[in-house]
Amino acid sequence: MDSISQFVTDECEQDSNHICAASKFYQAYRDWCCSAGRKPQSQTAFKRALEKLNGVYQQRSSSGLQWHGIQPCLAY
Repeated sequence: MDSISQFVTDECEQDSNHICAASKFYQAYRDWCCSAGRKPQSQTAFKRALEKLNGVYQQRSSSGLQWHGIQPCLAY
């Protein structure tokens, strides 16, 4: 399993009410990779993988890009 799929499976919750800042979400993924001894994939690959998930999408708001429908279980 690739690192993004593993991160989503092990460390994230999917729910239509969840919203997470894109930069913080990617940093959580990078931190997880570092602690798991895995090489993080690029932001572009991360975005593409998340966009394939049902009910998960990215949207720009006044405070920047946000992911809707998913968030890390723990605060990173």
